[in-house]
Formats: sequence, C-alpha cells, structure tokens
Amino acid sequence: MVKSPYSLEAIKARRSELSKQIAEKEQNITQMWGKMVEPPVSENKYHLWCNRAKAAFKTYDGVLLGYKLFRIFGGFMKQPGVGGCGEMVYTDLAELTGERIEIGYESNLDLLAWVVKML
Repeated sequence: MVKSPYSLEAIKARRSELSKQIAEKEQNITQMWGKMVEPPVSENKYHLWCNRAKAAFKTYDGVLLGYKLFRIFGGFMKQPGVGGCGEMVYTDLAELTGERIEIGYESNLDLLAWVVKML
C-alpha cells in the first residue's frame, strides 16, 4: 500500500490556515466595497442635492449606454437560438459575387432562450 504524502493533521492545519486567509480577504473586500459605494459627505442641503443629481445623472448615463450597446449589437433578435429563434442567416455578398447567400441553421428554442426572449 502506498503511503500518502499528506497526513490528516496537515490537511486540517492547512484548511484552518486557508479559512483564516479567506476570512481576512472577505473582510478586506467588504471594507473596500464600503469605501467605494460610500456616499460623499455633504456639508449642507445644496451639496446633498448636487450629489444626488450627480448620482441620478450617472445612473441615467449608464442605463443609456447599456441600451445603446444593446441596440448596436442587435439585442436578442439577431442572436440565433437565444432570443431571435431565427431559421436563416443572410449574408450579403453582392459586392463580391453579385448574389445573396443564405446559411441555414437549426432553431433550438430551449427553456433559457424562452426566458431570455420573455425578458
């Protein structure tokens, strides 16, 4: 029988050490996250309202950017099998060959695709 290079006590000690390191990392991440999302200190009502307006504008800007990127990449309707459930891909090669090529593929509407389409 081959003897294992690791003993049960060594594994338990290593596990304990890793658990402590994970707890320290979690605490560090929690502190950094708290600093990152902490609202700025407002000295009076004017600064409070300015900070809220900035936060609202940043939120609006982020949503608008996401919407624009979603539209640029075609949303779900251009994704075969995700939300569009299309049956054919059309490629326009009129500049090169003077004709339009149709590339067929199977539609696989599964549960995930249906949920994404409903969103």
